[in-house]
Amino acid sequence: MNTNALERHITDTVKEWQMKIGYRSEEMKLYYPDVSLAGLLELSEGWTEASLKEALQEFSEETKERLGGVQISNAGDRYCVAVPAEGCTYIHENEPDSAFLRSFLGVITGLEPSMQAVEQCFADAAAAGNETYVKEDREAEGLGIVFYFCAEKDAKQTSEDSQIDAYVYCVEEDDFGITYHRFSWPDFQKLISENTQVKHQAETCIMCQ
Repeated sequence: MNTNALERHITDTVKEWQMKIGYRSEEMKLYYPDVSLAGLLELSEGWTEASLKEALQEFSEETKERLGGVQISNAGDRYCVAVPAEGCTYIHENEPDSAFLRSFLGVITGLEPSMQAVEQCFADAAAAGNETYVKEDREAEGLGIVFYFCAEKDAKQTSEDSQIDAYVYCVEEDDFGITYHRFSWPDFQKLISENTQVKHQAETCIMCQ
């Protein structure tokens, strides 16, 4: 088991939310499919519900000093990771704002948001960070326009090694403006695969609440 990836994902998600609505000293609940948690924890093939819960308890204990002792609950394969107020405060005080995310949020919440402006935001950040960016039209799949960064040395063109931002952004534009969701690279691959086990659900997504 490796706790680093899950802790990073929780930290990034809480920080993203704080950058969007401001810091609040209160509990924050994040929701994950069981397969995502197992992947982030690098559990071996053949993991079970019991082994996942055991790993999550170990994760809570190992990260208590920083995340405050997350509480885990589940309803079937949907898990809730509740980050207490102490954990949210630690992230607020110790995790710096992402320069790219600050710029990106400024674009989509500005007076004239557009997909062109979003792409320019990615282009500018890629140029400044000596990386490239990828743009994919996946509107037919219900994912909108997909953007992500790639390290120039990454021949496979994944977002995982980007030093700018390691997430995949699915951006949609309508009469009301720009909306987006972001995914880790493994979750994005599951999302677009034919036999996906990860589905975006707006009613349970923290970024849609």
